[in-house]
Amino acid sequence: MASGNATVKNVISGDTVLLVGGAPAGQKPPEMQISLAGVRAPRLAIPGGEDEPFAFEAKEYLRKMVIGKPVSFKITGDRNNRQFGTVTFEGADLAETMVTAGYARADGDSDALQALTEAAQAAKQGMFQPVTANAVRKIATSDNFDLPGFASKFEGRKLNALVEYVMHAGCVKVLIMPQGKSSTYISAVIFMTGIVAPKVKGRAADGSEQAEPYAHEAKHFLELRCLGREVELRLEGTDQYGNLFGTIYHPKGLIVHHLLMEGFCKISEASAKKMEEPAKLRECMKKAQASKKRIWQNHVVTEVTGEKEYMAKVIEVSSGDCIIVKPLNQTEEKRLYLASLRAPKLARRPDAQDDPWAFEAYEFCRKKLAGKKVKVVIDFQRPPFETATGNAPPPSDASGNMHYATMYYEGGKTNLNVELVKQGLVALQYHRAEDDRADCYDDMIEAERVAKDKKVGIHSTKAPPVHRVINLLGPNNSSRAKSFTESMKRSGQMDCIVEHVFNAGRFKLRVPSQNAQVSFALAGVKAPATARPGRPGHDEPYAHESTAWAREMVMQRDGVACVVHQSDKGGNFIGQLLVRNESSKWVDYAELMLAEGCGHTQDFSLQGMANANTLLAIEKKAQEAKKGQWAHREAVQTEVEESVAESLGVVAISHVENAGLFYIQRASLEPKLTELMSKIAAAEGSCGDASTATRGNVVLAQFSADGCWYRAKVENKLIGGKVKVFFIDFGNSEEVQASTLKALPANLDTKHFPVGCIACSLSALTISRQHPDEAAACLVEALGDGTYPLFAYAEKKTSGGGRAVLLYYSSKEPSGDTVNAELLKYGHASLDKWAQSKEQAVLARAQETAKRGRVGMWAYGEGDDDDEDMY
Repeated sequence: MASGNATVKNVISGDTVLLVGGAPAGQKPPEMQISLAGVRAPRLAIPGGEDEPFAFEAKEYLRKMVIGKPVSFKITGDRNNRQFGTVTFEGADLAETMVTAGYARADGDSDALQALTEAAQAAKQGMFQPVTANAVRKIATSDNFDLPGFASKFEGRKLNALVEYVMHAGCVKVLIMPQGKSSTYISAVIFMTGIVAPKVKGRAADGSEQAEPYAHEAKHFLELRCLGREVELRLEGTDQYGNLFGTIYHPKGLIVHHLLMEGFCKISEASAKKMEEPAKLRECMKKAQASKKRIWQNHVVTEVTGEKEYMAKVIEVSSGDCIIVKPLNQTEEKRLYLASLRAPKLARRPDAQDDPWAFEAYEFCRKKLAGKKVKVVIDFQRPPFETATGNAPPPSDASGNMHYATMYYEGGKTNLNVELVKQGLVALQYHRAEDDRADCYDDMIEAERVAKDKKVGIHSTKAPPVHRVINLLGPNNSSRAKSFTESMKRSGQMDCIVEHVFNAGRFKLRVPSQNAQVSFALAGVKAPATARPGRPGHDEPYAHESTAWAREMVMQRDGVACVVHQSDKGGNFIGQLLVRNESSKWVDYAELMLAEGCGHTQDFSLQGMANANTLLAIEKKAQEAKKGQWAHREAVQTEVEESVAESLGVVAISHVENAGLFYIQRASLEPKLTELMSKIAAAEGSCGDASTATRGNVVLAQFSADGCWYRAKVENKLIGGKVKVFFIDFGNSEEVQASTLKALPANLDTKHFPVGCIACSLSALTISRQHPDEAAACLVEALGDGTYPLFAYAEKKTSGGGRAVLLYYSSKEPSGDTVNAELLKYGHASLDKWAQSKEQAVLARAQETAKRGRVGMWAYGEGDDDDEDMY
């Protein structure tokens, strides 16, 4: 017969116990149910039945004595699939102990047990005392009792209960003790609030058990600590199916905390918010993740690289959940995403509509943050993910990660994330248990509950506000914009919001008093500009620096106003921009811009301005102090054109950027270019590192299409350790890793080998903006991809070195048909009527052909507006 030592795992009745032995970690320990030989205790009820008198008291007497305690046992026989034997606790036979207490009687031929039974009966011990109404336990179950109603009545209260059965680590059957004057016990199945535990899902078709990883181990962990134990149960409501949820308070704390810390389960966001301190759940789970316990053995702990907490200045509010800041100890802007939030989307196209409440979320952030200092706490970082359209959101750092943060304003006292949720302006992002989230996530859960109760914002049952703004942007709205000019001039100084900075002197404004969006340029001054599509040339010096300064000064801030002087043919409003300084006085923004060296005056537009002399004096002072752009050059030269008559000879097209910008290489310089390429190939292997090259530096870069090395100018530093380079001998650009750049040998610089290509546009033509792709395709076809000989004749030359050319289909002289006429003939360009081209008459006839045929831009009888398009 079997015998040994074990631990009492559970007490089934007054004469039956469940024993458990030891086992290696991760394995299911052996169990044995044994009934005490020679005795019989009162029987507990089967489902739907009734206890024998004192049956529950007998079980409780034995449970309180031995549950969780070590015992020795010996099997003496079996009957009806039950094993019988002796169980000894602290040297005493449990059968004798139970009979002596009167909670069992002799059931056999043992004279000793029979004598003990008679003694207990004579003393009216236990089951032998007079039977009263309370001797039989009254049990309420879901079959005869309103459990959801009971849970609602006692929600949030702690009740005494006994754990009778563990279904799995997240679900137990309990017996709730009588409440108040009631004598009824309530039997209920309780799902653990706040966790999702592994479970056994049944058996497969072949009979094998289908258990989730760690299901048995987790169940055993819970059984050893709770099964057969008296606990405190906090009821926390029901779900839509009537299942009861609650928290079990173990003497050593919440049992779910221990399950989480041991890596047996994950957090359930749906129910965690019902608990008293849901934040502690995440602390416990993080400990398991950090230790890689059990279900987290393959978990990758994400560490925040760089500063986790810093002060910053808000530069731009992109949306209700995306803020662009500049850390106070850095010079570069950083895009941050508010952690665990999802804001309604703002429309990004003129013909689209904002999502409901998107504008309110944007405005709340703009008014609270724009231009102000905030405290940033990075909660987590992760690589960008593709959206439904296949595009990934912009990253936050050079490694390509997005930074998710909690932001504090008003001196670091107010949590922006929580406030947005509380106002009902954003939705709380629900995470999987293993996902990173905001540290203040539980505060946001509570804020969401408050917002839903108050029915504010996105939780409101009322129709959302509708915002309609008059769009006066771009040449397509130029006629409409002109009709507003006189009204705006009469209005004088108008408050406005700078919604976009094109450069330090040109802006997109929202003017609330006019309910309009306008394009606005400063009168009398000009700022360095970045390269614009369809134009030869590149960024003007100091363009990025001056634009960054302007963004920091006026972007989205309150305390900005405009005064309209006039509008141009393109519908761009021209005038003054005013900003309120720290003394609450209005200051001319143009004066501040010139003082910082972020722009220069323009003689022709200064005429008639009352403060022209002031602007000139400020500009001169900045020049003398070498502020801003003046630190790099003595005088600013705007990109001006001069008329020339220059024969460039036979050329090859090296790159087509678009219909208004392409690059040529002169055939006469081909031997020099071939020599350069040969010397680069021979030297690149021994060239030094140029990974720290800055904008404007000429280096060697490898072109991805052929793997060869070419001279390239660094244009911009990009996210992910990349830089944008411009191949100066061919005209194309590419993004490359900065670490791959190599230093250019001195004997191969532009002094020894001039730049090999020339930026060009087609002389006398304005490219159609209606169908730019078709125009570019037409140009590529007209150029013939080397099939036709081309002869270039320049009629204008820019100060940047670009040319406006006539391209002849000729290999000897500038005569015959031109590419210029081809684009006009197919309606992909219009003729500049003020141009004085040597082929003006021929080009005019080509345009008339397109007009009569109603092709391209003339399909509806009118071409593009020839005004400049800022957008």
